[in-house]
Formats: sequence, C-alpha cells, structure tokens
Amino acid sequence: MRPDRHEVGLLKAWVASLRGTCRVKVGACITDLDGRVLLDGYAGSPPGEPHCTDVGIGCSWYMRGGMEAVIAHQRYSVTGDKSFLNDLFTSVSRHCKRTIHAERNIIAVAAREGIRLKGAVWYTYPFAPCDECAQLILVTQPSLVVWPESVDPVFDYYASSLYLEERKVNTLSYPFYAPTYTQLSDFASVTQLEA
Repeated sequence: MRPDRHEVGLLKAWVASLRGTCRVKVGACITDLDGRVLLDGYAGSPPGEPHCTDVGIGCSWYMRGGMEAVIAHQRYSVTGDKSFLNDLFTSVSRHCKRTIHAERNIIAVAAREGIRLKGAVWYTYPFAPCDECAQLILVTQPSLVVWPESVDPVFDYYASSLYLEERKVNTLSYPFYAPTYTQLSDFASVTQLEA
C-alpha cells in the first residue's frame, strides 16, 4: 500500500532522528506543499562539539520537567481544564544545553543556505515541537505542522501544540508508528528481490 504524504514526511523525520546524538531521538523534516523535502534535521550538538553519546547526557528534563508534564496531562485528561498550560509551557523547558533541537537545526541550515521556509509543511518526530521550537516554527509561517499521535503523555507537548493552534497555525496529530528494524530489513529484502 502506498503511504500518503504525511506518512512519508513522518518517516523522513523518523529517519533523521536516527542520526541524533541526544538520548531522546528527535528528528524533523520540512517539505514544500507538493511533498518535496526541503530539509531535515535531528537533535545533536553543533559541529565539532561533544555529543551526549560521547560525554554523557546533559539534560535534567527527565528528572524535573517530565513529571510535571505527566501530572498536567492527567489533569487535562480528567477535567479538560487548560488553565494550567501557561505554567506548563515554561516549566518543561529544561532542555539539554549541549544539544540543538532538530527544528532549530533546520532553521539554522535554511538561514545559512538561503532556503525559504515560508509555507512549508513541518514534520516532527516523535512528538510535537517543544515550546521554544514552536515559537521559532511560528516565525517561519508554516502551512502545517504535523507530529505523530503520542502514546506517552510525558512527550505530549500540549502547551506548544495549543500555542500553535491559538495562533491559527494548522496542526495535525497523525496516527503514525515508526517501523521496527525487523520491518525495515524485511522491506529491504523484498525490494532487493524485486530489483
């Protein structure tokens, strides 16, 4: 079965995430409205700088902000109350100072290479962009921001997704599950036979 554009965009973001050197494998991909890839990026250190995979994890998000996100998700799920989101929006911004996020990497490369991002479709994996990246994406005037439906409430960036939606940015939480390596190797063996 032929995958649709959103599946392809999220697959490309997932593939980019495999290059990431952060503990949390994050990738992003942007396409034009016809589905052609403009850029992709992953979470990792700046060129020439040490990576988390080399010198250890540099973030405290798991220890501090993560639990706040779980509690906020449970509150929202039970009550539908969104009033806490402004506090959550700033409380989970405890990101690693060693890693540049995938979305920021894309914006930096686009600026360096003179690639126009206005009207692009953003795909982020494995969750919605963080609050700071959502703000940067907003500046690029995207036509759509897509991320996979999350099965892990810790990684549901509700505040950033609502931030984009409140600013009239089209967003889509898409049912997508990254393939396993077994599925990929099965696919590779089938395509080699067909070639």
